Amino acid sequence: MQTPKLLCGNGCLSQLINHLQGPVVVISDQGLASAGVTRKVATLLGAEECFAFLCGEPTTADVDRAAALLRDRPATVVGLGGGSALDLAKLAASVALGEASADTYGECLTPLPGKLKTVLIPTTAGTGSEMTRTAVFTNSLGRKTWAWGEELQAEVAVLDPDLTCGLPLAPTIFTAVDALSHALEASTGKAADKLTLQLARQAVEIIPRALKKVMLDLSDLEAREDLLNASGLAGIVLNSGGTGLAHALAHALGTLVKVPHGLAIAWALRTTVEWNGADCYRPFPWLAPDPAKILCGWLDSLPLAALPDFETDELARALRYPENRIILDNNPRPVTDEDIPHLCRAFKKAPL
Repeated sequence: MQTPKLLCGNGCLSQLINHLQGPVVVISDQGLASAGVTRKVATLLGAEECFAFLCGEPTTADVDRAAALLRDRPATVVGLGGGSALDLAKLAASVALGEASADTYGECLTPLPGKLKTVLIPTTAGTGSEMTRTAVFTNSLGRKTWAWGEELQAEVAVLDPDLTCGLPLAPTIFTAVDALSHALEASTGKAADKLTLQLARQAVEIIPRALKKVMLDLSDLEAREDLLNASGLAGIVLNSGGTGLAHALAHALGTLVKVPHGLAIAWALRTTVEWNGADCYRPFPWLAPDPAKILCGWLDSLPLAALPDFETDELARALRYPENRIILDNNPRPVTDEDIPHLCRAFKKAPL
């Protein structure tokens, strides 16, 4: 199970300069740039240039624009931000070595062309993108898709909890729920193994406890560090075991309406746990003896917004797209085409 070299702990960002050689380009999002964080990190690392692309989740156009700026530039690419910025950075660092658009590499229809050296610095605790060899983006057809391969694995990941302390409450909750879903789905899916289960158990135990502390005090650095480390564990598990029904539902919904990924995951988990059944989650003490009741009760304790409205028929159609069918096929309980309308109706009616 390949993982990046890890720099962990409060203030560890300052150590990164010792692991860089040659020119550095920083890629982040507009929010971090406006807050001055991008420039601060770029100055610390002696970056040649920094670019701030995103105001949301990455699109093919975002990736292609970033790749064009990196093309023919032998630089180390430093991705800084939440999962969207990290996915953009590592995908652009690969697409830059070819001439084709990012659309070409969705669902691995074409092998990725290689990679520039990549360092990923998360400022949220949840997506695990710094640990994974996958990247999610919206293609030119408006469909949420993904690419994967060793070319998307970072050489270095920097887990500095101080960088997550400025994250507001809502995205803190959304990303934590996303990390929990990674751990649960990857360790119970068809690709799971005993090692991923052991790591997932740790993440599943840590996340609810640490999130509770952070919700009481957003500046609790120790709890922030626990969340960040648990997210990293879940990312390792995700790399090996993939995801399942909850992520398929969330990605399909993200194709239809603008919704934070973690919020969609929070609602999708309700449907997923009920569908998969209690036996699937017996390895997790926190969820025993009634996983659906306990998990839904925990989700109900969080200040989650309702999902935007959507048509179940449209969601069912999106769920059948190849990029989502791949994810469904990893779910522990099989999902047939005949099951999809029922699951979409259950998702819309949540809570269960």
